[in-house]
Amino acid sequence: MMHKNSTCSFDLVRCFVASLVFAFYFMILCLLPSGLIAWWQQEPSAHIYGILMLVYLMAGLGFTWWTRTQLTMYGSLTVYRAMVLFWCVVMFCSALPFYICSSAVTLTDALFMAISGITTTGAEVMTDLASLPYSLLFLRHWLEFLGGLGVVIVMAFFRSTMGGLQYERYKLDLPGLTRDHAMGLNQSETIQSLIKVYIFLWGLCFFGLWVLGLPTHEAFAESLSTVSTGGFGLYNMNLAHYNDLAGVKVFVAC
Repeated sequence: MMHKNSTCSFDLVRCFVASLVFAFYFMILCLLPSGLIAWWQQEPSAHIYGILMLVYLMAGLGFTWWTRTQLTMYGSLTVYRAMVLFWCVVMFCSALPFYICSSAVTLTDALFMAISGITTTGAEVMTDLASLPYSLLFLRHWLEFLGGLGVVIVMAFFRSTMGGLQYERYKLDLPGLTRDHAMGLNQSETIQSLIKVYIFLWGLCFFGLWVLGLPTHEAFAESLSTVSTGGFGLYNMNLAHYNDLAGVKVFVAC
């Protein structure tokens, strides 16, 4: 009995470590665009992004080595606990660039912005966005974009890789014997379809804002926030900043 309990505890730890691996690799994806922007614009804090991504990469590789053997298929409760750990780690790690790269941001404000972005809440805590470098402004929008589809994708990914459902197909709601022969949607196909639709809507939004008169970089950033229904803006007045472009406000509102 004690051996069984110790085995279950070890599997739980391995599941949590695996979620940390996903979290650190996901953070590299979160920081890479902002790091490139900071480097391109020669911001003083550009090296911070490189250091953070290197730390996350080393941590991810270290945990990957520790879980290098084949993953065990865990129960649903364990997988959902690992998902909670994943999002907690992502939110805390996402807050570090805000806190380190800008003296105008406190740790509380940094955590608030990161959580607001990842959850696509869009609640604003900064009173002067002009005090933030453009790389951080873009990071806010990028976090919202990833968070807009992240919950669905991460849940399906965790369930498929650690929950033993990678080959599960959902049966269509059909009557009689036809239900046993009906082919439902495969999870991987569903994820790919969601990503394609999401990117298509973002591209449509970006093109619309650009046609309506926004500069390319502003249309790019604002479209990330718009398609995720997040609410972050590049300016203190948010949409009111574009009073001269009434079509922009109508487009975003639609």
